[in-house]
Amino acid sequence: MFWAVLTAVLTVAMLLAGGVTTMEYATLISALPVTVIAYLVMASFHKVLRMERAERLPRLRFQVAIVEAAVPMFSRRMSREIDVYYRLEVFT
Repeated sequence: MFWAVLTAVLTVAMLLAGGVTTMEYATLISALPVTVIAYLVMASFHKVLRMERAERLPRLRFQVAIVEAAVPMFSRRMSREIDVYYRLEVFT
């Protein structure tokens, strides 16, 4: 009940002091710190989510090797003696 009366008294006082423009400025000035705090909370929450994801997922290490493979025959356009065919293999 106290806060409701206090809010009503402040609203009436600001309206009598300067009208709607004063109310708009007061709203903006009081909302700015809350907005900054909200952005800081969102940034820290995002950071914690990334840290938890990194803890849950194991680090995957891949090894890549170039391996000579058999030459695929595409209507006899490639020669097994001359052309060399390589493929990339990934090992975990």
